[in-house]
Parts: sequence; structure tokens; C-alpha cells
Amino acid sequence: ERNQHSALRGYNRDFFTSDLRSRGGSDFRSQQCVPGTILVGTTPYAIPQNSTGTGLTAAQFTANTRNLCDNLRRGDIIPKLERTSIMASAEQDVGAGLTAFAEGFYSRREFTIHSAGVTANLTVPNTNAFYFNPTGGTGPVTVQYDLALDGGLPNDPGAANSWLAVAGLRRSFANDWRAEVAVSTGRSADVVRRTQNLNTTTAGINQYLASNNPAVAFNPFGIGANNATTIAAVRNGQFQIHGDTKLTTVSLQGDGPLLQLPGGALRMAVGAEYRRDSLGGLLESGSTTAPVLVPNGISRHVYAGFAELFVPLFGASNSMPGMRRLDLSIAGRHEDYSDFGTTTNPKLGMNWSPVDGLLFRGSWGKSFRAPGLAENDPKSGGYGLYGDTLPCSHRPPATTCFGIGLAGGNPDLKPEKATTWSVGMDLTPAALPGFRASLTYWDVKYLNQIVGLRGTAGLLTNPIYATYRNLAPTATEINALLTSGLPINSPINATQVTYIQDGRRQNVGGTFAKGIDLDVSQTWDLGGSRLRFSAMVTRIDSLKTAVAPGATPIEVVNTLNYPQRWRGRASVGWSRGMFDSLLTLNHVGSYTQTGVTPIRDIASYRTVDLHTGFRLDEDNSLQLSFDVQNLLDKAPPFVNLSGGYDPQTASPILRMVTAGLRKTW
Repeated sequence: ERNQHSALRGYNRDFFTSDLRSRGGSDFRSQQCVPGTILVGTTPYAIPQNSTGTGLTAAQFTANTRNLCDNLRRGDIIPKLERTSIMASAEQDVGAGLTAFAEGFYSRREFTIHSAGVTANLTVPNTNAFYFNPTGGTGPVTVQYDLALDGGLPNDPGAANSWLAVAGLRRSFANDWRAEVAVSTGRSADVVRRTQNLNTTTAGINQYLASNNPAVAFNPFGIGANNATTIAAVRNGQFQIHGDTKLTTVSLQGDGPLLQLPGGALRMAVGAEYRRDSLGGLLESGSTTAPVLVPNGISRHVYAGFAELFVPLFGASNSMPGMRRLDLSIAGRHEDYSDFGTTTNPKLGMNWSPVDGLLFRGSWGKSFRAPGLAENDPKSGGYGLYGDTLPCSHRPPATTCFGIGLAGGNPDLKPEKATTWSVGMDLTPAALPGFRASLTYWDVKYLNQIVGLRGTAGLLTNPIYATYRNLAPTATEINALLTSGLPINSPINATQVTYIQDGRRQNVGGTFAKGIDLDVSQTWDLGGSRLRFSAMVTRIDSLKTAVAPGATPIEVVNTLNYPQRWRGRASVGWSRGMFDSLLTLNHVGSYTQTGVTPIRDIASYRTVDLHTGFRLDEDNSLQLSFDVQNLLDKAPPFVNLSGGYDPQTASPILRMVTAGLRKTW
């Protein structure tokens, strides 16, 4: 397969903007512009639009004014991508019930992200050759600045190569048992390159801001006022991530009947597995001329065993009124991890049919998810230090504060765990041929969720995060962190730091959800034609999250960044002879944007998809199809966020038309 698509740029969509005032929203335009804004303390002074960065006078400036710009529209909504994939599968009957099989695939993906820009709050000392303070003072000033005219907008390339190979033997035995042994191995190598960043090392931007030589010093007070040599020195910062993941698995499993019960055959499945995962990588930070290389490597191996019993108590051979069918399933899986210990997870299920056409079912089980190696590895997951600005209350009257955020993996993470149960019914009445309905009620309790805390809302203000923050760091603590050897991934001025927050991944979350799924379909045969209707609806009754251990769970269903209460999909399909068509309505219910004043309603989102297909020969080996997603070209509903829409719910692509031709031999 060969797949390629161009970038969807911000300026390709009218709704994708930071200035939402025309739609009744907020103005999220950036304060880091060209020309920029000078901050003296907390008072802003907009730099004149025609500034050359020299000869400035106090009369040209007005206190409490800012330059604002919509940088967002310059970047990609969806980046350019090219992907090539190949797969092969083979199977050979060896004889005596033995079959050999093998399969594999290779895929390469390349992409380029056109960034919205490189921006920064630059601290300019009075030694700068172009230093200007509109108040006449001599202390350092901050310039909120956009470097778009000092080196251009970054194009960040990346690539991913992955392959997997599987080989094994499958054997069928005379007693209806089957067994399979398989070995698989695979690898994925990924790289993301950002080499046009702001150089925040000692040889970077701060050195040029401090220079008193007009031929060398960086001038942030004008528009494109810097020479090429200086620009090259301050725009060669880099942040490159190389990842290399390997996986090897050996598995053995079998299933078959153990004995005959009155209700049918008691069946068993049993298996064992060995798995080895490894993650290697290289983080390149600093600058392209003086790179800081941080290699990493972590691995684990896992031994696992599982078994399942299917127990038919009532079936076709011993059914009676009220007991047309009754069967139980009992399963369990045990795993032993080399890095954090063992886990055992059971599962129980039951099916009961009191009359033909009606089935009641239920299940209960425990499950878990081991931390990913990138989550466990301290040198993965955005490892390093960041200069962050977050809402705060510890420095009144300030409502936002600047500080240091620590990010990365955590070797002390524990598995995420969940308990789930569900009950439901399936209805297929003989009196309604072609009708089927399924109703399921489900409940999930999900604990120890792994969350990267850096940038979390309330991190500086909510008492539940007290363990993960220092709101009064000393100069010694700040300097010790900045000189610890951890990569500094964004500008940090030690004199402006008012907090240190540990934003590494932690087991802090919990989610408690319950809801109902309904699936209904009806098929009619109409004398040479077939008409089919189907509808699927999900209602989430409750979704509560606890953001830290001991925190009171908060209801979040139907709010921004969480699932909507209602989601549905309904289809009508018709086929006759060599033609078929399907019309589908997709529905996402309305929800709310909380955490803003006033709380805003987000409209429901409905799109229509259309499929038409033609079979061009009698044996169905040549097919022509046309598909249209979002037939009516419906734009996403307005959300008061920078960009104007919710990318978790709606697609910015709008109408997309696809034509396909398929031939099989």
C-alpha cells in the first residue's frame, strides 16, 4: 500500500483561528509577536509597528498596550504524510493435521510538521547594544517576541520504520483438540527532528542578548532587525528524539473438549507465553553545533500463563422450559514482570436463554495495563526541564506564575488496574425475521491511572497536588536543578522562577464509568432487493474522575475533553443485483465547556456519510466504489478554544470523497 496526503494548513480553514470574538468567543491571540511587547515588571508596552529596533523614544510607547497576533493559522492542522507498507502471508499443509504458517509486514512513514513558529519571552539586560526601557529604568526588561522573521518557520521532519515477522506450527488432533506454537519478533525505529529551535544554551540567545556589540547583539525591539550570523547562532537549538523498540514473543496454546456434560462438551483453553520488550533511544538537545546527547535503554521480560473453561450446563440435548441454554465461562491470566512483580486477573461470564430468541448475559473481570517502557524510563517522555507559566495563587496579586516543570518517565510506576462488569440481553424473535436487538449495561472502575502531571490544571492551586510542587524554591534549589545536567528544553530565567513542579508520570488517576449500549438492526428481503436498517447508541450515565489519590471523584461526562453523554450512528442500506448503497447519520450529542466564565454549551455534531458500490462482473472479483464522508460538508461546532473547534470530537477535514477500484484473483 502507498498512501500520501498533503498538509492541511491552518489558513485552509476559516474556523481555525485564535481570535474567536466574531463567533462570541475569546481572543486567544498570542502576545509573542513581531514587533513584540516590552514588559517592565508586569506592565506591557507595545513596540511600534514600524520599529527598526534603534532610535526608540519613550514618546513612542504607551503603558498597558500589547501587540497581538494570530500565529496559529501559520501552522499545520494535519501534517504532510507519506506511508509505504507491504505485507505477506503464507500457509502450508504439511500433513497429519500439521500446518505451518508465516506472515510479516514492513511499513515506513515519513511526515513533516510545519510549525506555527518559535516564540519566547526574552530577558534583555542593559548591556544589550539595542537595550531600551520605555520607563527610563536600567533593569532587565522582558520582550514577548516571535522569531518568524529571524530564521523563518520551522519544518520539523520525522520518520518511522516498523516490521514484524511471525512463524509457527498449528496441529489438529483426532480428539478435536488443537494446538499452536508461534514465535514473533518485530522492531520499530522512530525519529522526530526539531533543529530550528531557539538555542537556550549558554552559547545561545542569552549570550547574544547580553552583547554590547551592535554587529553581534540580538535586537528584539524591531522587525527583522538581526543579521544572518546572529540568527544562525540563536536558531540552531534542537530537540531530536530517536526511539528504537523491539519485541519478541514465544507462545504456546491449545484448546479442546475435556469431557461430555448433559448440556454439551466441557471445553478448555490453556496457554503460556514469554515476551521480551526493549526500548532504546537517544535524545539530542542543546544546539546542532554543540549537541547534548542523552542515550537511554530499558527492557523487561514477562512470563504469562492463562486458562479458560467453558461449562455448558443446559443446551440443545437437555433443554427444558426456562432453560433453553445456560453456560458459564471461567478464565484467568497470571503474568510475572521482571520490573514490578506479578499480577493475576480472573474473568467470569454467563449466558442464559429462557426461551428461543432471548438471551441474557453477564460478565465480571479484572484487568490491568503495565506501564509502557517509555513511561517507566526516566529519560523518555519529554525528559528534562521546561519553563512553564501556570495559573497560581501563591504570589498575589499575580494570577499566573513562571516556574520550572520537570518531565519524563518514572521507574516507580505501578500497573493500572480495572474492574469491569456488564449485563445485557440479545433479542432475535422468530416472529420478526431479520430483527436483532442488543442491550448492554456496563460498569468500569479504573484505578492507578498513569498521568503526566506537567501543565495539569490546578497543579499550583489544588491541595491534592501539594506533594508534586515547591511553591517557594530557594535560589540554591533552582540553580541546583538548572545545573543538574537535565536537558533544558525551553528558556528558563532563574530570576523569574517562582515554583518547581514535578510533572513526571505518576499513578494518580482514577476513572469510574457506567453506561448503556443499544444496537438494533432489521433486514427485509424485497423480492430481489435487500433493505437494511441499523442503529447503535451509547449513553454514558456517569463518568467520574479522581485526579489524585484520596481526591473526591468529580463528574465530568458531557464536558470538554471527556466523552459526550450521547453518541449514535444510524444507517439505511439497500442492495439489488450488482449495486449496493449505504447512507449513514453520525451523531455526537451536545456538551459543555466548563472551567470558563460563563460556562458554554457546545452544539451537537451530525454528519452524513454515503457509500455506493458496483460489482462489475458476475463472480464479484471487480468492484468499483464511491464514498463520501461528511456529505453535507458540515463544519465542526464552535468551541471557545484556540483554533475554534474540539479536535477530539470533530474532524477539520470536512467533506472527503474517495473512489476505489478493487480486483481480486
